[in-house]
Amino acid sequence: MKLKIFWLSFLLLSGCGGGGDISYNTPIRVFVSGLDAGKELSLQLNDDEILAVSANGSSTFTKPVPVGSSYKVAVHEQPPGFQWCDVVNEAGITDVTTPDINVNCRAALGQVTTYAGKYKQSFLSPDDVLLKDATFQRPYYPVYDKEGNLYFIELNARVIRKISKDGKLTTFAGTPNAPARSVEGGVNTGSFKRPNIMVLGPDGLLYVADDKIVVTVDPDGNIKRYAGDYNSSQSPNPYDPSGKTFTRYRDGPKDSAFFYQLTGLAFDSQGNLFLSDNINYVIRRIDKLSGDVTTAAGIVGLRERVNPKNGAATSATFGDIFALTIDAKDNIYVLDTFNGIRKITPE
Repeated sequence: MKLKIFWLSFLLLSGCGGGGDISYNTPIRVFVSGLDAGKELSLQLNDDEILAVSANGSSTFTKPVPVGSSYKVAVHEQPPGFQWCDVVNEAGITDVTTPDINVNCRAALGQVTTYAGKYKQSFLSPDDVLLKDATFQRPYYPVYDKEGNLYFIELNARVIRKISKDGKLTTFAGTPNAPARSVEGGVNTGSFKRPNIMVLGPDGLLYVADDKIVVTVDPDGNIKRYAGDYNSSQSPNPYDPSGKTFTRYRDGPKDSAFFYQLTGLAFDSQGNLFLSDNINYVIRRIDKLSGDVTTAAGIVGLRERVNPKNGAATSATFGDIFALTIDAKDNIYVLDTFNGIRKITPE
């Protein structure tokens, strides 16, 4: 009983100004376990303070919570990669000794859901339809921008659709089911001939391989030719003695360059655009500054499905080039259908 009376007196004295150094706030502490090295998650306290955690162990929010007040800790942002964290004892009423809050991280268990669309091909949904009710004409090649908007090609309709970060579906570029030809212009005035590959450029534009040319699409959906000649001519393939195959090939200024079958686009760290040009069996490069097109790897017209040559890029050979990508060190990885994955290193 004396202990209880003493404690009450202590509280009363503190409340009246005695013991001015005494605080009635409780620090909120979390214990994190299972977080992979080099990863970071963020936690949020009462929809207010954000705490970044980059290591396992104890971490404490900067702002304490008054005794007798409610608290709630939630994951604000999960760690990158395939990992997931759950909060235990995440909510309650603070006391002088608030229970420790545990955050347990583990390998994420993948969950598959249908984000947009339903089974019904050959029908183009109108804009603004609910995503669950949308139907698409062969959706292909999705690309996200830094704002969280999703873009994808509808191959049969020859348009680019957009799903905004708030879930709104629109036709972003092109004219649905217009005649198959490349025409500069905005939505419902411009058109594509055969869009099949696209990549988001460092300038925020979409770069689209449209048959034998490359076009850009700006944030307003305007299509503009970037590289390649609409009227590219073909020449007999010098490596085919039968004379039955041809090349469409010309390096030089990008507006007059000839491409044949573009199957991949990728930017390096300097903003140069690399293109896999199948049937010509080469990798092309568009210089960011000059705009000139050059052949970066391969021999024009020479297709070697068996035992292709490695070595210097300009004397190496490819079989069928399906796609390419570039890593942070500007190494180029080429999917060579019959010969595996080929690697082109910078000079």
